[in-house]
Amino acid sequence: MPTDLLFRIHRVIWLLTKRMRSLSGRVESISLECSLLTRPSMQLNERVFWRGRKFYTTRRATMSSPSRHPILVVDDEPSIRESLALLLDSAGYDVSTARDGFAALTHLKRTLPDLVVSDLNMPQMSGYELLSVVRRRFPQIVTVAMSGDYSGDVVPAGVIADAFFGKGQSLRNLLATIAALIRASDTWARTHKVDAPAWIPRNGNDANGVPYVLVTCIECLRSFQLPVIEETTGKVQEAACRFCPAKNRYIIEPATARMREVYA
Repeated sequence: MPTDLLFRIHRVIWLLTKRMRSLSGRVESISLECSLLTRPSMQLNERVFWRGRKFYTTRRATMSSPSRHPILVVDDEPSIRESLALLLDSAGYDVSTARDGFAALTHLKRTLPDLVVSDLNMPQMSGYELLSVVRRRFPQIVTVAMSGDYSGDVVPAGVIADAFFGKGQSLRNLLATIAALIRASDTWARTHKVDAPAWIPRNGNDANGVPYVLVTCIECLRSFQLPVIEETTGKVQEAACRFCPAKNRYIIEPATARMREVYA
């Protein structure tokens, strides 16, 4: 860098420092409309104050912040996953994320959240199957299903969840839904049916051309492959786990959401 340019930069820094010192003792407040994307470290309804050489932040006492309830967000879209994590973190929740159903189960083996927010359409393990496993294995956890394939706020048929959030709706609705579920989590847990079968998708054909599905055990949370010998779409079936004595009830998902509603 040229010497004269470097000198000018130092000169500007010195003048700014001198100006700030002259303002010492005076307080200037600036109200900021926080953006989760541009300033994720700031909180909603936060005010920033300049006093001397330091910044100070305070929050307006317009709304009580929720305690740090743990929440797990599951979505295969990184942008959606990260945006929701920032939103919930700014609202005062302790947020973890998972990129798909299998990653979510790995997380659940380590620690249990109070609430799970899961997308429905994901590769490998769909949200339909993940939410059914959570309901049967961890009935104390309340759940919110997400999808862009349905409208409204009613839980779609065949989805085992306590609430539904349509992608594209106001995020205020999601925050209100989560807060309401956590407040009444004990009541919701008592209504959960732990014997609900899992909805699982077809996973294609194996090396011999035989169609198969992957079933996740409700006890050990391991997945094992089962061949589809005959067309049994929409019927409740039972299979013994290959890793533990547990028996698992499942339904092979129909190809479309409309057919899923018919079988639900």
